[in-house]
Amino acid sequence: MTTAFVHQLATALPPAQWQNVTAIVAVSGGADSVALLRGMQLILPNRGCRLIVGHFNHRLRTDADADEHFVRELAERLRIPCKVGRAESNLALQTGGSLESAARDARYAFLQSVANEMGARYLVTAHTADDQAETILHRIIRGTGLRGLSGMGRTRELSPHLTIVRPLLSRSRKDIEVFLAELGQSFREDASNRDSRLTRNWLRHELLPLLSVKGNTKIAEALLRLGQCANEVTSYLERTATAQLEHCFITGDDQIEIDCEALCKQDPLIIKTMLMLLWRRQGWPEQRMTFGKWEELCRIVIEDAAASPTQIILPGRIRATRANKTLTLCCA
Repeated sequence: MTTAFVHQLATALPPAQWQNVTAIVAVSGGADSVALLRGMQLILPNRGCRLIVGHFNHRLRTDADADEHFVRELAERLRIPCKVGRAESNLALQTGGSLESAARDARYAFLQSVANEMGARYLVTAHTADDQAETILHRIIRGTGLRGLSGMGRTRELSPHLTIVRPLLSRSRKDIEVFLAELGQSFREDASNRDSRLTRNWLRHELLPLLSVKGNTKIAEALLRLGQCANEVTSYLERTATAQLEHCFITGDDQIEIDCEALCKQDPLIIKTMLMLLWRRQGWPEQRMTFGKWEELCRIVIEDAAASPTQIILPGRIRATRANKTLTLCCA
């Protein structure tokens, strides 16, 4: 299994992309991130890649400092530089939003700051196939579109100079535990991972096992297949929409003008995809753009213009105005 695990990891990290670059490896001290670090430490130095461990102490548990100490010692033993961040205030005392979201945002802000400081090209995280299945199920429950059903991408650009990479998305937690056992490598157990009051833990320890018993014994594999299908469809739609974009719009510094006559010749699904891509290009907030909002915007494109301009205000205070054959999108 050690050879298989390392071979799969090496396949997920194409040599040409990892020559003479710096990569931040997010290490919590848990099994997944420790396995990621040990695997990368075995293969990447031969490619001229400089590894740096990034650990964020959320200060949420009594043993959080022990986790930090474990990660520091591991990095020192492997002779890998280690950067540690600590929450300035107890995240549990923050108001607004969930504790999970606050912790994630604080962690990623720290890791990105380390990447910027060290000139890193990649930020590598240890999300596994189990994490992917849980993410897809969570999004189904919360409500999502095709793009959300795709789950986490193997890569995602965080900035023009930094890309997040998830090379373990095809590996299960069982694979990882076997790999660590063969290495004789210890790891930290996070007691909070058993707290089912947290959404991710409830999905993992209660809902998925229930669905496995009552519905599909291979529910995780079914969710992963669904995610793969959704990703294939989304990729096709976005490629098709991108090929048509330049014929239908003009962008300025703070607004977009869309030729509705040209755009409405497309299928409504392609129109919505094109609008989503334009929205993303402008960096406008997507989270509050619900299915209904995209439908409303699509209708404005398709329907004949009335005698007087049609105008709506969308999330992020984006004003959409349809006058004659032109739809203008700009910040209100």
